[in-house]
Amino acid sequence: MEQGSDSSDNEMGGRGLVSALTLPIVVLLALQLMGGMMLSPQRTFFPIYVEGLGYSAIAISAMSTARMAMALLASLIGGTLSDSLGRKRTLLLGNTGYLIANFAFLAVSPHWIGLLWATALMLVGTSAAQGQTAQEIAKKAFGSTVLLVLEDANGQPRSLGSGFFVRAGEVASNLHVVAGAARGYAKIIGQKAKYDIEGITAVDPERDLVVLKLSGARASTLALGRSEAVQVGETVYAVGNPQGLEGTFSQGIVSSIREVGADKLLQITAPISPGSSGGPVLNGKGEVIGVSVATFRGGQNLNFAIPSNYLKTLLEKAEAAKPLAQTKLVKAQRSILADLGGRSSEGVVGAKLSWDLPGNQFSGSYSFSLRNQLREPVKNVYCLLVFRDAQGNPLEVDVVRFSGVIPAGLARRVTSEVHESIGVLTKWRDSAVEFRILDFEIVN
Repeated sequence: MEQGSDSSDNEMGGRGLVSALTLPIVVLLALQLMGGMMLSPQRTFFPIYVEGLGYSAIAISAMSTARMAMALLASLIGGTLSDSLGRKRTLLLGNTGYLIANFAFLAVSPHWIGLLWATALMLVGTSAAQGQTAQEIAKKAFGSTVLLVLEDANGQPRSLGSGFFVRAGEVASNLHVVAGAARGYAKIIGQKAKYDIEGITAVDPERDLVVLKLSGARASTLALGRSEAVQVGETVYAVGNPQGLEGTFSQGIVSSIREVGADKLLQITAPISPGSSGGPVLNGKGEVIGVSVATFRGGQNLNFAIPSNYLKTLLEKAEAAKPLAQTKLVKAQRSILADLGGRSSEGVVGAKLSWDLPGNQFSGSYSFSLRNQLREPVKNVYCLLVFRDAQGNPLEVDVVRFSGVIPAGLARRVTSEVHESIGVLTKWRDSAVEFRILDFEIVN
C-alpha cells in the first residue's frame, strides 16, 4: 500500500510541477516575442521563437519572477547589441555581444544544464537572424521584384523600370519611371503573367518615390530595414529586371553617404541599368535599405539608393489608388537628384536616321546611329522608334535591340525595316522620328 501511495504521490507531484511551469513558460515566451518584435519589427519569427525556447529553459530551472524579468531584460539588451554589431557585417561580434549580455544577467542560475541549453538555442537563433547567404537573399528578392512597363496613350512602351512589393498588391519604384505614362503593367521575375497598374497610392516627388497598386498581383513583400544604420563599406545587393529578361542580382558596397540639403542619399558601386531603376537595394539580412536609381552626368553613370526610411514615411501616407492617366504629378521644387544629373537612359541617344533607297526605290529599310555618351562601353541597347506624320500622329513603331558593344564616347550604325510607305508619309524627315531608349547594359 505504501508503495502505491508513493507512486501516486510522485505522479501528482509531476503533474503539479508541469502545471506550475506552464504559466511562466507561456508568459516568458510571450514577453520574448513582444520584446523581439518591438526591438526589430523586420526580424523573422524563427530566431525569436528559438530564443524564446532558450529562455523557457531558464524558467524551468529557476521558478522565479525575478529570473523571468532578468531573462527578458537580457533578451532586449542582448538583441540590441547583436543588431548593432551585426550591422557592421561582423556576425561573430554580434553573437558574442549577445551571449555576453545573457551570461551577465543569467549566470546567477543555479542550473548549468538549463543555461547551456539556452546558450545553444540562442546561438542558433541569432545566427539565423544576423545574416543570409547571397543565394538566399537573391531567391527571396526575385519573387518580390517586378518589371514595370509604362506605356503611352497608344499602348506603346514609354519607359521600363523595376519595383518591389512593399504591401499586398502594392509595389514601390521611382517616380520618374511612371512620369508621363498613360498606363502600364508589371511582371514578376520568372513569371509570364502581366498585372495591370491600377494607379498610384502614394508619391514623393522630392525623393523620386512612388507606390503603385497592381491588379490581382500576389507576392511576398520585402522587409524594410533601417537605412540610417547603413555605413560606408557595407555590402549591398541591387536587384532588377532589365529588358523583361530574368532578374539580375548585383553585389557592391556603399561607397559614400551623400548629404543633399536635409536629406541623405546612398551612393553604391552595384551597377544599375535604366531598366533596373526602382528595384530594391538589400543589406546582408535581405532587408531593403534603399530604392535603386541611376543618373547620367558628365559622361558618368552614377548609382544611388534612395534610403528606405523615406519609403517607410511615404507608406504611412498612402491613399486609394488614382489611375495614371488621371494623376497629375506635381514637379518637386527641389528634388534629391536635381544636382546629380539626368535620367540614366540619357547615356545613350539615337539620331541621324537615313532611308535606304536602292535604285531610287523606297524599300522601308533604314539605319540610324546609337551614340554612347558614357565613359564606359555599353551593350544590349533596347530602344523604340516612333514614326509620326506632319501633324504628329503616330504612323508606325519599330522595336530595335542592338546586342553589340558600343565603345565609350562612340556610336554604332543600326539597321532595321518598316513598311515601305512610312518614308513617304513622314516626308523623309528625321524630325518625324522619336527615339526612346528603354534600356542598356554597362560593360564593366
